[in-house]
Amino acid sequence: MPEPDSRRDEARAWRLSDLDVVPLAEAQQRGLDRLDEASLGPATWRARKRSEMRKLFGLERIAPRFTVLAADAATELRVVVSLATPVPCMEPGALDLRVEPGAELALLYPEEILRGPLPGYAIVEVLSPEHVFHANVGRAAGVQRLCLGANVARGFPLVEAVLAAYQAFSMQSVAIDELDPAGVMNPEAARWWQGHTPRIPLSAEPFLPRAGVHRSELRP
Repeated sequence: MPEPDSRRDEARAWRLSDLDVVPLAEAQQRGLDRLDEASLGPATWRARKRSEMRKLFGLERIAPRFTVLAADAATELRVVVSLATPVPCMEPGALDLRVEPGAELALLYPEEILRGPLPGYAIVEVLSPEHVFHANVGRAAGVQRLCLGANVARGFPLVEAVLAAYQAFSMQSVAIDELDPAGVMNPEAARWWQGHTPRIPLSAEPFLPRAGVHRSELRP
């Protein structure tokens, strides 16, 4: 006889591939419904915003280092999140690096991403900390932005942006060639890191436990 769904869920190890089916907390489901009510645009665009947000809530359930702080889906989807990760910082005139324990990010998801690629710096804004000292973080229109490459592909998922941000800030994935056209926004930081490669990475911890997360370990 087939095992009941509840018992299968108890035994299941939730992974990144399960984000659209990870059970949501009641508060998350209410938040998702409120976003739906305020969401504007064509039906396909509203459905895509809901799908992206649903997966971010799923990620929050299984990833202790990731928290959704606020979201707005009226026009573009904008989600403010916190990410527990080492973040390299250096204020102007400072003599050495300061490593902060986390970042607050704004994830921006405009409807244009469904029609074609966007610049690599278009979807991750670094709200804090200030003075991030990273080859792929620079200012565009007065805002600190993380560049994910020369561009982000059409339909690029926001969950992938979160994972890329963790890889970048922890420096598990890094480009430090100041002549690299695919993502270097701070040549000064790129040159500094070329001379300090023993400090790379800042952390080797994976984003999630490799064995996955069981139901008893889901965040409330």
